Amino acid sequence: MTSTLHVSANQWRTSILKACIGTQVVRGVAEDVADAGLALLALGQAPLPPLLNCLRAYQTSAQNCDWPRRDDSMDLGHLLVLHHGPSVIDMVQAGLQPQFTADAPILILGLAQARGHSHGLNTQVSIDGSPWLEPDECLAQPEPLSANSKMRLRTSDIGDPKPLSTTQLPQPSRQNWRDLQKFADQILVPADATSRGDAGVGDGQTDND
Repeated sequence: MTSTLHVSANQWRTSILKACIGTQVVRGVAEDVADAGLALLALGQAPLPPLLNCLRAYQTSAQNCDWPRRDDSMDLGHLLVLHHGPSVIDMVQAGLQPQFTADAPILILGLAQARGHSHGLNTQVSIDGSPWLEPDECLAQPEPLSANSKMRLRTSDIGDPKPLSTTQLPQPSRQNWRDLQKFADQILVPADATSRGDAGVGDGQTDND
C-alpha cells in the first residue's frame, strides 16, 4: 500500500539521529549517519531499509561484543563505525584512504555526499576494484550496490560546500518509519519519580530538541 506519510527534512534527520543514539552509536557518528540519510534522500534514494538492517545488527553487536580499543581496530562494519571513534568519512577528510568491507555501501556514499554538502569535501570511491567514481555517479549506476562490498575512499579536492535541496524528499513506508521510531524511542526514559530527579533525562521527544 502506498504510504500517505509526509516526513519533513527536519523529521527525517532528527529521527535517524535519535535512532542511532538509541542504538548506542557514538554521537558524532550518529550525526554523520543522519546527514548521510538526508543526502541520499535528496538524490531520490531510500536510506531506511539498509539503515534499519545496520541498526539491528549493530544493536546485537553492541550488546554481545567486547569492543576493541581504537588503536587495535579498523572494523568499519555496522554503520561503518569505530565504536568509540570517527566515521569513515572523518578518516577521508583527514587525508587517509581507508579500505574496508561495507555492510551497506549506499550509506558510505551518503556519508561522502553529505560531507560535500557541509564542508565542500569532494571524494571518490572505488567499489570491488572498480575505477574511481564520484559518489553520485555510483548511486546513479543501474546495478544495485551489494552488501559486503569492498570499498576504498579518497579525497579528490576541497571546494565550496554544495547546497542541499530538501524540498521534495521521498517518503518512507509506514512500517519502515515505525521501525525507525522504535529505535529512536530507546533514548527516552519513562517520566517516573526517579527520572524526574535527573535534569534532562527523558527530554528530546520533539523534533525541535
